Amino acid sequence: NAYGHGSIKVVEFLRENGVKFFAVSLLEEALEIRRIYSDISILIMGVLDYEGFEVCSEFNLTPTVSNHDQILDLLKMKSKLNIHVKIDTGMNRLGFAENEIPALIAYLSSTSSFLIQSVFSHLAASEDPASDPFTFQQFSIYQTVTNQLSNQLNCSFLKHIANSAAALR
Repeated sequence: NAYGHGSIKVVEFLRENGVKFFAVSLLEEALEIRRIYSDISILIMGVLDYEGFEVCSEFNLTPTVSNHDQILDLLKMKSKLNIHVKIDTGMNRLGFAENEIPALIAYLSSTSSFLIQSVFSHLAASEDPASDPFTFQQFSIYQTVTNQLSNQLNCSFLKHIANSAAALR
């Protein structure tokens, strides 16, 4: 709920200031916003299953895909879905690890059921200058993986990795 500020109020303010693309953690948050605003893009950053993907398709929401089971669920979809792919560059919470990328490419190239809109990751410690070597390592992994995906899938997509701390530094 926008860190306690209320999702709808924050979306309203941001829309008035030209923002057209929003990200939320949960499907329920996306649906709350979608009920009021049908003309904005909404990314769901949390993990969804097949039923969640079906809801995304029905309400024009964009899911994050961050694991093998989600790819298998996507392959069952009857309608085409835009997706964002999460890469684990060192946070070790969600996302495809670098060694999983060849299998991901194999799945993604085997179907036209979805379109990659973006590939993203999360910097684990970018707020701490002492962690800069690790942050640079994360960014290097991210660049390698996005180049691999782009080249081997012959596609282009948005790339985003900078969290608030990285953007401010």
